[in-house]
Amino acid sequence: MINERELVLEGLLEITENNVFSNIAIHQLLSKHQDLDKRSRAFVSHVIIGTLERLIEIDYIINQFSTIKVKKMKPIIGNILRSSVYQLKYMENIPPSAVCNEAVKLASKRGFKNLKGFVNGNLRNIARNLEYISYPTDPLSYLEVKYSIPSWILRLWLQEYGLTRGDLDSQNLQCFTADLDTRLDRLSKINNDELAINFEMVERMVQSFHEKRPLTIRTNLSKIQPDELKDNLEKQGIKVEAHPYLPYAFKVSGIDHFAGIEDFQKGNFYVQDVSSMLVAELANPNKGSVVLDLCAAPGGKALHLADKLLCVGEYKGLGKNEEYKNTDSGVAFACDLTDRKVALIQENIHRAGFENVKAIKKDATILEEEFLGKADIVIADVPCSGLGILGKKPDLKYNTSLEQIGELVKLQRKILTNACAYVKPLGILMFSTCTINPKENQENVHWLLENFPEFKLIPIHEELPVKLRKKIRVQKEMQGENRENLKREELTLDSIRENTLQLLPGVNECDGFFIAKFRRT
Repeated sequence: MINERELVLEGLLEITENNVFSNIAIHQLLSKHQDLDKRSRAFVSHVIIGTLERLIEIDYIINQFSTIKVKKMKPIIGNILRSSVYQLKYMENIPPSAVCNEAVKLASKRGFKNLKGFVNGNLRNIARNLEYISYPTDPLSYLEVKYSIPSWILRLWLQEYGLTRGDLDSQNLQCFTADLDTRLDRLSKINNDELAINFEMVERMVQSFHEKRPLTIRTNLSKIQPDELKDNLEKQGIKVEAHPYLPYAFKVSGIDHFAGIEDFQKGNFYVQDVSSMLVAELANPNKGSVVLDLCAAPGGKALHLADKLLCVGEYKGLGKNEEYKNTDSGVAFACDLTDRKVALIQENIHRAGFENVKAIKKDATILEEEFLGKADIVIADVPCSGLGILGKKPDLKYNTSLEQIGELVKLQRKILTNACAYVKPLGILMFSTCTINPKENQENVHWLLENFPEFKLIPIHEELPVKLRKKIRVQKEMQGENRENLKREELTLDSIRENTLQLLPGVNECDGFFIAKFRRT
């Protein structure tokens, strides 16, 4: 019978050598071994994901002790060492001797008896010296190794969110006249409170990707009131905590399978990060609105808007048993590219029981004449690099590059071009991504405003929930009074930053996410 560590090795090889996404590799792996008990399945998943999340740090540790660097090793040996080092460092309940012995057995079983000594010697040396591991002292390398974030991502964030001019004195301003490497070197030698705070913010972002966060759920207000949902879940032993940003959002933990929860099957709630909920919240539909979500799968935003359409002006008096079949409420069209994605949307619609949302198979890059000028609200949550959700999808940080982002931006602008064509006069366009990257976010906003002058950027900070508004990091207020729309001559990247929303993991209580709101004149 195959043991757990063999499955871990098989999964890591699929991911690191064959570029299979971790969720797919793990699903396929566990599907082939239905006989595994719950504990074994959890162990396999945990070690694969944990090793992947900490891969740069693990390779750094191995390379400090091994005469052969990880990238030069046979993939089987390299991944046996990687998963073993993860267990040694992050799974204290497993004795180091057991980790080493199992690794040696696995190497031998996979045809590398001649390398048993190599595996055993390195792992036992690492186990004895784990607490003495020294990390790089320069800021960029420290963050890269400590939190396993590729340096190109860190460079992007340090320039955009960490190393700001602020109110630095003239002596320290020289730190920002050089290239990033020089700036980082100077940063390590400067004692400046604002620099330290800003650098700490970037560190909080990358640290948050390794922290376990509770799931967030959204109450379907057309079906149940938040307090009643909370009571129902708590009676089932589920820990439920109000989310500080939205009154109908909860943080939940202690759930093994959603399928066994009655309120889930009834469609009384939907699993969704609060950052994604803010898209519908800021879109603020009127009763009777036509909503078009171009890249909708799995359907959370479209379903949220459909729920809002049912509740416009009616939430206060809702009864738990009321049914909503009001065709005058408005309609949301949830579109996506493939049959699989559309089926997923349809499954969620069916569970919610909403009749005012329709799943449609459409390619967002192809202009659909039937939608031209028809939508009161268009949602363009475009495909992106996903740098805001690396804690949920660690593969992305290893499988994305600046070159790929350049291609993504072209795709995003193609979708945004079509999205603009679908918005009615005086209608709303909501543009969002789950990334933290100016090229995909603020620069796309700038591009849209330059190329589609009939659209105006709507400042959204005053529309945010109060507790979130207080946390948003705004560089400085725009000069003059608050205005509903920005004039074309004011379209600098700084003004765009101040009038759009960039949520940061570890700083805000949600995923990394970007939202911009436009109105067509």
